[in-house]
Amino acid sequence: MRPDSINAGIAAMLQRFRKVELWLRAAGLPGALARLPCSLLCLHYCYGMRRKTARIDRVASRIRDWLASVVDLAGDAHARMELIDVDRSMHDDVETTKRTLDELRALSLDVMRLFTEVEYTPARLQRTQALFVQALAGAHDSACALQHVLAEHDRRALALLRDGEAAASV
Repeated sequence: MRPDSINAGIAAMLQRFRKVELWLRAAGLPGALARLPCSLLCLHYCYGMRRKTARIDRVASRIRDWLASVVDLAGDAHARMELIDVDRSMHDDVETTKRTLDELRALSLDVMRLFTEVEYTPARLQRTQALFVQALAGAHDSACALQHVLAEHDRRALALLRDGEAAASV
């Protein structure tokens, strides 16, 4: 598990809630009531993950829109030369986005492990986690496709420039 402050806070709360649950069970409280603190934390986490999933879906949609724009530009003979990522800044921006998506995935998997460690993995948590990871994977795949299309476009555009310079020098 990575030393992330969010995960550290969740881990500490889950450990405390687990101790309280065991104490309440030993005191004779029914399991469902003793487990209530973990359940409430899980519900709070699931609610937050649903919001994050919606945001990731919006990011993926923007990446797909940008991908479609690049494909359109690459197909237009006049616009072919307008979009050349000479300094690779677009590539680097997409790479940063991909790294962020990977980090979010790792953090969410760490949180899932934390809940598993305290023996609490309800179906709602598993579904929410699966949807979040699926959204991250979709956004990551779109970002990879965008990088590939940008690289191909740059390669073709630079070849056209070289051909044009060679023809002009003859």
